[in-house]
Amino acid sequence: GFIRPTVSGRVSSSWGYRISPITHKLSFHNAIDIAGNKEGTPVYAAALGMVAAITRKSSCGGNIVYIHHNVLGKAYTTQYAHLLTVKVKVGDMVSATTQIGTVGGGAQTTWDKCSTGAHLHFGISTGHYLGAGISGYSSWSKFIASSVNPLNYIPNVKKWSSRY
Repeated sequence: GFIRPTVSGRVSSSWGYRISPITHKLSFHNAIDIAGNKEGTPVYAAALGMVAAITRKSSCGGNIVYIHHNVLGKAYTTQYAHLLTVKVKVGDMVSATTQIGTVGGGAQTTWDKCSTGAHLHFGISTGHYLGAGISGYSSWSKFIASSVNPLNYIPNVKKWSSRY
């Protein structure tokens, strides 16, 4: 299955409906936010897969990496947002030991206006989305609609000091 994308951290915002810290309105949060790491902390792929898409310097989400996985015969797409740096390129095969980027979202990530501090926005959706090629392509809305609670897929604790 999947493992945690950071060596240490804590869940600072859960998957599901919440009051957004940016808009102060009820909205759906399609991921968990992992805090407790400073900017520049390594972020790893949560499972074996292929880098499907990368968004660079988005004003809301910063640098974002999307990875396609096949886990136990099922297709998934993981999302890693608010990255300070990206260490992979589209088409790269990654394993759970591959560093894909570093935590951002803080003072050094000046282009990202949708973050309240250093953290990793980590999401999982069922199916392959946001990438062309043999793995297919689908829209952002289908990616969001197919999102699942990452805490049901990675070892579920509120704070950790190991990826396993």
